[in-house]
Amino acid sequence: MDIDVIIYGRGQERLEGYHTFTAPTYWTDEMLTAMNSFYHMWSNGDLSDAYPDKFTGADPWGRTYIFIAMPPPYCCALLRTTRVMGDDGSWLREVRNQEIWSLEGFCAPFERKEEFFAQIPSMILWLEKNKGSLYKRFSDEEIGGVLTIPGDLMMNPYHDTPMPDSFGDILSDSKAAWDMLVKKIRCSNGIFHFLFGPFAECFYNPLRFDYNISELFPTECRDEDIHDPFDDMTLISRKTRIGNTKTHVLRMITDTGEMPRRCWQLYSPSSNDPDDVLTSEPPFPIPENGIDVRRMLSETETIKLFTFKMQWDTVNGSFTFTEEV
Repeated sequence: MDIDVIIYGRGQERLEGYHTFTAPTYWTDEMLTAMNSFYHMWSNGDLSDAYPDKFTGADPWGRTYIFIAMPPPYCCALLRTTRVMGDDGSWLREVRNQEIWSLEGFCAPFERKEEFFAQIPSMILWLEKNKGSLYKRFSDEEIGGVLTIPGDLMMNPYHDTPMPDSFGDILSDSKAAWDMLVKKIRCSNGIFHFLFGPFAECFYNPLRFDYNISELFPTECRDEDIHDPFDDMTLISRKTRIGNTKTHVLRMITDTGEMPRRCWQLYSPSSNDPDDVLTSEPPFPIPENGIDVRRMLSETETIKLFTFKMQWDTVNGSFTFTEEV
């Protein structure tokens, strides 16, 4: 899975100042301004005096994440504010001998918020496995502006499958919080803003109104039963299936005008009713170098999850689905 990287902070040299090291074009100055409250949580120090219990293990700053999905001109992002560790194991400092703090993480266009939201558990797994700031790794040219999360760290929160033991080894003390995040994503009616990690509860009061935080996943998270809204569906009457089905086919529509765009449609070949056509909105722009096949396959998997929730049957594993009517 490929995902866009955002890194913002102060450079080491005297004339560098604060700047964005890497970000996609849809990450705007408005989005950066909107994240000021979260980024500047470090301005009162590293909080080690206020919360000494949080500093008994790995640095809590690098393991505390916020997810937000703000409408245009903003975007959706999973971010953290963290200090940058140098090669010698000490915190990296700039020319004034002040510690360098990085606002960093992953982002996606606002119109892809549902897909991005479903991939957050995999992103956290990658960040927890690959210790160290994105700032330092980007400076050392270990990563670029687009990062690939390997398949062995991919986790689909909508499939109720056991978590591999290797995931628990990666997450260590954050395993319970990660498990609850997966449950909440699976059973949610939509996306929600949240804080995750050691500082989740500490950051809640200062940030909840700025970012409409509705969920917390602290390291000390307790397991709890989550209500699945699909359980509220009641059976009104039972009838024997007698073959009355409607077929839906997935297709991609392209517009090759001045601004080439594409969208997905689920349509019924046997129906002329325009209400029977489900279209993804808004259309995706088509890059000059063509459509990324990996992204396209990821989108089709998301659509398949939708048809599964609609209780449609897949015909021979293809992109044709049948609905009982």
